[in-house]
Amino acid sequence: MDIIRGCLDIFFRKQSPQKILDSTFQWEERKRKNLHNRVDRNTFINLATEYFKHYSEDEILNIYNELDILMKDMREVSRGISEKNKFSSVFNLLIQFTDDVLIEKDREPFCKYKQLLRWRMISHRLDQDLFTTAYFAYRDVVSSRERSFFSWEPVIKSDNIRLHKMMEKGMAENHFHLKGSAPYFNLTWISLMNKVVYRNKDFKASGIGSKRLDPDLNYSSDDKSCNIIDLVKKAAVIRGFLFSVLNGVNFFDENKKSINEMKNENSQDKRLKGFLKNYNIDLDLHKIQQDISVLKHEFGYKFECGTYGQKIAADYCIPKNLSSINKNSNVLLYGERKFMYLMFKKIYERDKKYLAYADLFYAYLVIKSKFRGELMQINNRVGFKNFGDYQDRKTKFLNEEPLLYNAVIYMSIISSMKDQNIRNLEARICPSNTDKDMGDTIKWLDKIIEKEEGNIKIVDDKQKQINLKQMLFRDESEKKYFYVLHFPKRKDDVKYNSIENIDEKIAVSMKPRDYKLRKNVKNQAIMIAGLRERINPVVKRIFGIDACSDEIGCRPEVFAQAFRFLKNHSNSTEHEYLLDEYKIPRIMSTYHAGEDFLDLIDGLRAIDESILFLGLSYGDRIGHAMALGVDVGDWYNSKCNNLVLSKQDYLDNIVWMLAKIREYNIKDTDNLVYELENQFNEMFQEIYQNNFHSEDEKLQSAIYNHMTYYDAWKLRGDDPSLYFDKKYDKGEIEICYWDRCKINNSILDSIRNNRNCAYLYYNYHYNFQVKKTGAEQYNFKVPKAYVRAAEKIQRRMQEVVAQKGIGIETNPSSNYLIGSFKRYDKHPIINFYNLGLTCDPEKIKSCPQMFVSINTDDQGVFGTYLENEYALLAIALEKAKDEKGQPIYNQAMIYDWLDRIRQMGLQQSFMTE
Repeated sequence: MDIIRGCLDIFFRKQSPQKILDSTFQWEERKRKNLHNRVDRNTFINLATEYFKHYSEDEILNIYNELDILMKDMREVSRGISEKNKFSSVFNLLIQFTDDVLIEKDREPFCKYKQLLRWRMISHRLDQDLFTTAYFAYRDVVSSRERSFFSWEPVIKSDNIRLHKMMEKGMAENHFHLKGSAPYFNLTWISLMNKVVYRNKDFKASGIGSKRLDPDLNYSSDDKSCNIIDLVKKAAVIRGFLFSVLNGVNFFDENKKSINEMKNENSQDKRLKGFLKNYNIDLDLHKIQQDISVLKHEFGYKFECGTYGQKIAADYCIPKNLSSINKNSNVLLYGERKFMYLMFKKIYERDKKYLAYADLFYAYLVIKSKFRGELMQINNRVGFKNFGDYQDRKTKFLNEEPLLYNAVIYMSIISSMKDQNIRNLEARICPSNTDKDMGDTIKWLDKIIEKEEGNIKIVDDKQKQINLKQMLFRDESEKKYFYVLHFPKRKDDVKYNSIENIDEKIAVSMKPRDYKLRKNVKNQAIMIAGLRERINPVVKRIFGIDACSDEIGCRPEVFAQAFRFLKNHSNSTEHEYLLDEYKIPRIMSTYHAGEDFLDLIDGLRAIDESILFLGLSYGDRIGHAMALGVDVGDWYNSKCNNLVLSKQDYLDNIVWMLAKIREYNIKDTDNLVYELENQFNEMFQEIYQNNFHSEDEKLQSAIYNHMTYYDAWKLRGDDPSLYFDKKYDKGEIEICYWDRCKINNSILDSIRNNRNCAYLYYNYHYNFQVKKTGAEQYNFKVPKAYVRAAEKIQRRMQEVVAQKGIGIETNPSSNYLIGSFKRYDKHPIINFYNLGLTCDPEKIKSCPQMFVSINTDDQGVFGTYLENEYALLAIALEKAKDEKGQPIYNQAMIYDWLDRIRQMGLQQSFMTE
């Protein structure tokens, strides 16, 4: 990380806002520190030592000394003004950075392409609006210009014209979780700044008070100065106060006189101090809300909301005289941006009245950045669980605000499609519990997206207006955005160690693994089929199914019957004679697999299970599949070759690995096979044989080896109820189509009819002690031979997936943040497909040339756009150097490679042209 980016992160995110506020309210000038222009030496060293871990304290002191130059106004440096009279401020540091990385085109900010990686790294940690509004404010001060347009995109793009032209040919967004794809932090912040009362339940639901995802260095839940909830409420007071100062009115008005009647400013400052110094700010919230409500009434633009033409102000910072050029899908971002811009402008103008409030604004920005770190995944933790914690918070503060909640929906779709030529967009949503609710949900989503005022007027360019209209307002079967229903994964919540009562043990033994989830998935699958059998136009909007969320502890087997049931569901309907043209799309499948795993072999096994149990084939896809492409040695090294996982998973992995060594004829593994077989014998004895029921004497005495166990593993795609009697029981002739999908027909009946295999599968699901012992954790050291074998298995699996024509949905920024690799040029997509990227025949031949696409996943969580994902890969590959410092890749070939992937993305879409 370069020094200026590190210092920006320290000053605008790691700094203590309460210390800034405490300094602000030292009324005696000699005691006031003005922290925005005086960096406390000890504070900086403490924060920087933790941040710049590769630097010694002496080096950090050198950085501290360099700040004297970095924090100066560039205009004064160039004019040769004496050091004593130069204006020093952390706000100048923003300009030092943005002058290098940003550029303005047609009133909008863009990132200089060559600086895109620098921009990505810091703008992901700190809000992009912090930089863009400061950049515009400084430019406008220098050029004496006024600015009226603030409704630019939530995520700015690069100025790479060549890339823009390529993307104009059309892209497909094949992995796009709807509610995770809006700028929900920005919308949440607007909500919190405009409504401060009755928010404790929202904070409690989000878990922010009890679990900080990006805690301060000295964080303590008992330290009031670190209480992010109170700090957010103080930020609302600061914002209201500064907005009032900008508009020449009082914020605090005890007598509730006309807002235009100014009172003594000193009195206003004293009241402000009273609110911000008070640790129990909740006592004053209703008074604060009254003052905010007055601002909303007097200044706020009224948006139409609800079915009765009701109009409400979402944000008092969005003015009543809002210009037409700002009335687009990003209009809700206008107010906060303009507020920040005006404050920056006053500070850069050296307006003495506003310089007195510079620290107040500084504290506001730091609070905002800290809260953002609780909603946007900016911490350095890996794994899906960390992402899941962020994802679960995304709309917790918006549920009771229809205007802002609806914005989550339409901003996800419209803002993504209007400036990017996305020809097909696959919005993923969770299925409802009834077919009526599902139909109503899709109608509601479409209505929000299409009803949004000014949908057609949101673009100046006429051709773009036409394109957007075609994307949004077609017949149901022709719209260019559609839905994929994803079943949420959930870890089995049975706590085996806590169950002692014999009746509870019996009750648990009567149910298979993941019983609750299996039941829920069944109900939802039957609901989807029922909806498809009705004459309802919304069924033309559903093109696929998926299973999402944390895959650790939830295997593909849980969804096997549902996927087979829906993939093969007939397009016919009992009423089809009424409509000759009534055709509904075939359900396609995609499945999140190999994204997060406790052992790379476990991730590869999950991918294999998704293909085998779910019946994935040509045209279907796998989401992420990082286990297929990450550098195997690097991954195990990142875990220090020491893994912890459940005994059941470890046993399954051993058996699966042995089977793949045989199947793929992997050489030089004799010693490893011998060791794995010994491990199997020990683990199988501990988990299964020691816990077989005594009455099953004949089955108990049978010889079970890893090959028998592997055959039993193949049965996991079958409905467990078929094996409840310790053998395969096909039962009566199935009338219901769901029941006809109970078995995985790709597995031979000879395995089902093998009593030993069926018995093992029975014990896997219905033996309490087997499940309890298997749930215990196991720690093992990974030998080098294991890693070498894993590399060869991964390589062969790449070929198998490629041959089956199964697509891989990569999501570069998502994979970068959740996965173990930390460079975009190390993304596994380069190992999946390299046609166009190299002309070396050996490299081309050795690459599996898989069917891949580039997508965003949850663009709101990761702060990205589809075009930016292409751009980040492009610039990372352009900057990649070999050991001699020479470029590894040719620029023209990089664009050729990306264009091929763009075309494959269109081919992967479940919507046919």
